[in-house]
Amino acid sequence: MIPNRSLHLSLAVVSAMVLTACGGGEETTAPDTPTDEPTAPEETGTDADDGQDTTELTDVSFSAVPSMTSIGLHVANDLGYFEEEGIRAEIVDFDSGAASEQAMLTGEVDYGAGGVVSTLLMEAAGEDVTNLVLFQSKPIFSFVVRSDLAGEIAGLEDLEGRTVGISSPGSLTDFFARLSLHEVGLDPDSDVDLVATGGTSGHVAALQAEQVDVQLTWEPGTTQITEVTGVGEMLVDLRTDEAPGVVGELIGSSLQALNSTIEEDPELAEAIVRAVVKADNAIAEDPSVLADALETHLFSDLPREQIERIAEIESASFRPSITEDEIQAWVDAYMELGFLEEPIEPSAVLDDRFADLWQ
Repeated sequence: MIPNRSLHLSLAVVSAMVLTACGGGEETTAPDTPTDEPTAPEETGTDADDGQDTTELTDVSFSAVPSMTSIGLHVANDLGYFEEEGIRAEIVDFDSGAASEQAMLTGEVDYGAGGVVSTLLMEAAGEDVTNLVLFQSKPIFSFVVRSDLAGEIAGLEDLEGRTVGISSPGSLTDFFARLSLHEVGLDPDSDVDLVATGGTSGHVAALQAEQVDVQLTWEPGTTQITEVTGVGEMLVDLRTDEAPGVVGELIGSSLQALNSTIEEDPELAEAIVRAVVKADNAIAEDPSVLADALETHLFSDLPREQIERIAEIESASFRPSITEDEIQAWVDAYMELGFLEEPIEPSAVLDDRFADLWQ
């Protein structure tokens, strides 16, 4: 096993979620309920005759990170799928996956969107969290190489002695960089220099300042680097079948919840899963559905044609089904790199009671 100090960092982050109260970051509140609703008449009238739908909606809150991993929630909301299932959805954005997961663990929100792998770390930390339905079957990341080095670096195997940008130690970019390098025969601790560059704006700056030779990034960073600024070129796109070895077998993000939340109202959980399945299928069938949501919620500053190209690539990975074998692939990868000390049974983090809906 390749030693990795990130294990302790990753588990410490999840443990901190358990011990920290609901604070830690800006509090996001739902819009105030209108107070000028008309007073109900004293006498019972013929409400059924006035043609108005008096069906009450159930309020459900979802934690999310403003990225591709959570966009399925917005699609389900924008297209009315949640409302069709009797749900009034509140999607609360957090600055990081850790903050989003903490909100779910502490009950600040009801459900969460995040990487399937995060549930493994939460399970390892003693949290009873499960995956209900998949959003994406592929990771959202890509390796881009500095344009002036594109002739020298043609693949990941050419990165020996080079600097590779990741967002931060212990992050998913750290993991995917390490595993991808390992898959092409390089030791991520000795053969390359991993450099923390923060978020996507930092990725662009690091390449422009020649602080890194290659950057592992995600949208809109990929498009900003390869098309807007031209400071980099695509090296390996993990969103496609270019991903090396087992990296291509690792599924992406999912809808997650505490088991206690599901057991409290399994019919509501089923309705939420139905809405997400509708959103997944809509995206997979028509990339413009994803493009519309990206333009509205994430990439309003990008030209529509660039958003459509992003949607064309990303939409192919949207599907609702999850298998134990796919979760086992994550367990094996995390064990290989030392991110987990003990294996976890896939069934411990997969609730397949609604599997019929995935189809």
